[in-house]
Amino acid sequence: MSVVSVRYNITGTPTNSGTTYVEISLGGKSCGGANAMALSVNTSVPTNPQGPSSGATGGNLTGKACFDVAQNNDGAECGPLASRQAQRADFTQTSTNTQIYTFRPTGTVSNVRFAFVNTNGAVISSISGGNPGTGITGPVLATVTFLNNLNITAAGLSRNNALKADIYVIYTDNTNTDRQLKLTAKVQDCNCCGAYIAAGVWKEFMCHNLGADESLDLFTPAAGIHGAKYQWGRFPALVTQADDQANSGGIFGFNTTAAGNGAWNDAVKTVNDPCPAGYRVPTLAQWQGVMNNNTMRLEGTWTPGYLNAVHFGSGSGSLAVTLTLPITGHRSSSSSPPGTITNRGTGALYWSSSIPPATTTNASGLVLSQVTTGALENLGGRLAGTPVRCIAE
Repeated sequence: MSVVSVRYNITGTPTNSGTTYVEISLGGKSCGGANAMALSVNTSVPTNPQGPSSGATGGNLTGKACFDVAQNNDGAECGPLASRQAQRADFTQTSTNTQIYTFRPTGTVSNVRFAFVNTNGAVISSISGGNPGTGITGPVLATVTFLNNLNITAAGLSRNNALKADIYVIYTDNTNTDRQLKLTAKVQDCNCCGAYIAAGVWKEFMCHNLGADESLDLFTPAAGIHGAKYQWGRFPALVTQADDQANSGGIFGFNTTAAGNGAWNDAVKTVNDPCPAGYRVPTLAQWQGVMNNNTMRLEGTWTPGYLNAVHFGSGSGSLAVTLTLPITGHRSSSSSPPGTITNRGTGALYWSSSIPPATTTNASGLVLSQVTTGALENLGGRLAGTPVRCIAE
């Protein structure tokens, strides 16, 4: 009996990930239906899309970018296992293995679609969502399904060898050019981004400022991790990261009316809270806890620019850093014209959801500079444009 080897070339562009079944015909015989050949299809990223545009069309892609399965690693740069387990990512649960990612366009886009690439091990099994239409100005959602065995396959992995997958949004901008944004999801047995907010109480933070390029290293100061800037109690952003860095002058249409006392709230996440599902703007008490219960280290020359940051962690080594806040400056409400950038590289203000007692004009938050660093009950007027770093609910 002779054995014949046959090679099939299957062509086409997949629109979704998952399993497809291909009917095989050879020598008048066919194999189809339940006996068809099963192929696992991983939606590929088109080769031609460019990065986000610098003009009016762009946006950001947000969602959970880091997962700690909290299985084995204990101490050192990964953080104490006991304090991480209460917030561990359990991929046997739908609430963990099915995640929503959101593309928020700036300007008008069309033909929004999503794709993924597993870059270091098997992480994501499928992705769905998108909007093939035109004139899209609102959020477009993607549903990403992670493998349900990641508790096991990621056990013992640190930040350096975490399982990784790149999630892409591809869209057509107002010049009829395909562009893409990327977010990298990591699964590890190690803390993601976070800090102690009280003695022995660890809390997860998002790894980047809202509106930042989440594909960039979260612990290395760079222009791409500064993010957008928000007025207190307002959503959407006052200015995107791209526009913030392209224009240091005043902002056209600057909102001169302060948000009301209940726009953001310590007790509950409000509809104006800009943080994605599962996260919220930190309270003043949480920022104070970060200051009181973590080691702080300054990086950079603290001259104007993008390369300065404050690191927080549980030790002095670089791997012990678990939260990095870039020194972004802020958009001033008292400048002429209003909204002019101030102190980029020499100071930063991070909003909290808290307000000082008996006030309708000021808000509280974290101030970072070489002279004064700490959580302030009366940070200043609510009209300033500052970054937001979200904390897990």
